[in-house]
Amino acid sequence: MADVVESKSSDIDVGERLYGVFPMSSHLVMMPGRVKDENFIDMAAHRQELPALYNQYSRTRSEPKELQAIEDQRCVLFPLFMTGYVIADFLLDNEWFDVQQIIIGSASSKTGIGLAKFIKENDFQGKVIGLTSNHNKAFVDDLGMCDQVIVYDEVESIDNHPSVFVDMSGDGPTRARLHHHLSDNMKNTQLVGITHWDAQRVAEKLPGAKPEFFFTPAQIERRDDDWGTGVLMQQGYAASAELALQLKDQLTIEHYQGADACATVWRDMLDNKISGQRGIMVSLRSN
Repeated sequence: MADVVESKSSDIDVGERLYGVFPMSSHLVMMPGRVKDENFIDMAAHRQELPALYNQYSRTRSEPKELQAIEDQRCVLFPLFMTGYVIADFLLDNEWFDVQQIIIGSASSKTGIGLAKFIKENDFQGKVIGLTSNHNKAFVDDLGMCDQVIVYDEVESIDNHPSVFVDMSGDGPTRARLHHHLSDNMKNTQLVGITHWDAQRVAEKLPGAKPEFFFTPAQIERRDDDWGTGVLMQQGYAASAELALQLKDQLTIEHYQGADACATVWRDMLDNKISGQRGIMVSLRSN
């Protein structure tokens, strides 16, 4: 979120509150274009090679009060829920790859939570399986988004049925074990994140479908061509807002200020000490 502190545009007013992807800085010079009541595009020359998703900014004053009231949740949760929404749409767009189960790695992540929810809402008829660590298992179970929750040490207990694996963990050895276990029944693997950033990488060719990197803007652009610009994003925002409100008592939002506090949170995150139940906003400013 950011406030307009100076404007040379007749279309954008000082004091407006904007939502979008901003750099980690105190100020940003923008060049508004394609201005609408609800949003605009930053037309700065150096940004034009980026996917459109990263250059669109919402003008929050035109939005419902209910959405303005969950600003913190929007900043922390919406980008990740939106990614889950777009992955679910991708799987639906591919007719679920004709599988019986979808396995979500790092199911306690915000993207994993959103993905499980939106797979179900898109009427997938198979089983949604969440993979998570021992200390996050109870949390994922309590959310009730997955039909089955499995800890990483027990991936071989998963039924050997035609499967899709959406991997937010980036854990190479776990992915290899799962591919060897399911073999030809691994019909598709999408690599989305690396919550297990320190896990060993695996270079061997794995049985089953070759893992592919998922790029969210590519699916958004595909749907923009199919349905019209912004339709998928509008649907995803609405779904994300509904999910954020549904989970407001289960996902806490915490705030930290100052370099020392930010460094502590960062180290704890790298050391996997941050529960998926926590959403954290940090600022390097100490006041």
